[in-house]
Amino acid sequence: MRTGRLILLAGLIAVCITAALVGFGLNRFQSQAKSARISAQLRVPRKLCIEDFQTVEDERLMEWLRMVEENKTTKAVDAYLIKPLLDDLNTSMRSVEDVEVTTNQLPHLNATIETCARILHLQKSPRVFVSAHTTLPVCTVNYAEPLVVIESGLLNRFRDPAEIRFLIGRELGHIKAGHVRWLVLIRQIKTLADKMTFLGSGKASSALLPALHWARACEMSADNAGCICAQDPRVGERVLLQMATGIGSVAEFVGDSTENSGLTAERGTMSFSL
Repeated sequence: MRTGRLILLAGLIAVCITAALVGFGLNRFQSQAKSARISAQLRVPRKLCIEDFQTVEDERLMEWLRMVEENKTTKAVDAYLIKPLLDDLNTSMRSVEDVEVTTNQLPHLNATIETCARILHLQKSPRVFVSAHTTLPVCTVNYAEPLVVIESGLLNRFRDPAEIRFLIGRELGHIKAGHVRWLVLIRQIKTLADKMTFLGSGKASSALLPALHWARACEMSADNAGCICAQDPRVGERVLLQMATGIGSVAEFVGDSTENSGLTAERGTMSFSL
């Protein structure tokens, strides 16, 4: 009698485990199917150049900076100093402390990243990490080999797929336009300048004003890239306003973004025509 009860209990446990596994597999399949449907509905440009979303001021300086990057000395410094001593070390630390976005870990977010990379015609998707230890909500770091870091709370704050595409698209736009190493350098110099209080309040940071002016032009270029990925400029308006003000929901201030407006505008002002 006792043996029969044990067999019955074991059978019930096996049924519960099987049901749980089937449910998990079904949920994952439904999530992947939903991602596939969203990707199929998005329009991918046949061709997309940096100039399609880059502001004029940004382009003017980047022409000179690209010449610096193409220099043999710069490439050698990247390969033998910056990448092994800075980039690889930072990436290794991220791999230990944070969660990397892959097809197995956070597959839905990984699919969004791949979709944005395809829309922007990025040759290679960067490595992306979700972190609880970052000062910026989302940013691209490293010098020679960029990677994207997303604050974990940001994924709870923005649930609309178009909003996530805008945020991811901005960072991929920085990568495509070649901004990353220079923006990282400016951030680090500004952090150092802010600590130099002995020079007087604001005097150290004021020397960075020309660089900060260019950095603002870079951010506008990135906004354009984000709108191309979101496929609705009103999504970009909503996200930027929410990021700047901290308001939980700003849809009532900028309007509903469910209808696609076509993204037609002049270059440098959330522009691109799909």
